[in-house]
Amino acid sequence: MKRIGTALLILSTVASAAEAAGVKFRLESQEVDALKAFDAIGDFCGIKDWHPDVTGCEIGERDGKQIRTLTLKDGGHMVDRLDAYDKGTLTWVISTIEGPFPVQWLMAKLSVKPDDEGGAGIKWVGTFEPQAGASEEAAKAPIENFYKHGIEGLFAKLGVKPKS
Repeated sequence: MKRIGTALLILSTVASAAEAAGVKFRLESQEVDALKAFDAIGDFCGIKDWHPDVTGCEIGERDGKQIRTLTLKDGGHMVDRLDAYDKGTLTWVISTIEGPFPVQWLMAKLSVKPDDEGGAGIKWVGTFEPQAGASEEAAKAPIENFYKHGIEGLFAKLGVKPKS
């Protein structure tokens, strides 16, 4: 049985030198390699097909950059800007420019790497600066929760289950 590897959700701040926090999953699958895992992410609006907190997505443009407006299951919205997409390195870089998180800015990298056993490791890393008056933990907790739900949804789409 091929192992998908370890998915890491690591959040750190630029404003402070705090250690990274995160959630780790160990996954197993018979048929999931890195390219299949990356393809499951889909296009820029593909997140609506695997993230359980996202119910809709619309593509648009702002300041010459592609954006997506996500409708969240709680009725809120989030606007993300596509900063980079590279199928060669299996990487997305996306900045949240409006959203429910108490941050001044948030940039995330979602990437897939082949592991040594023919599977894949999936990593979603976010760098942010809390809004004035918000603690690092108050900013980190909802972002980490959003990433955790997303990774779990992506694994469900791939037909694999996380193991602690």
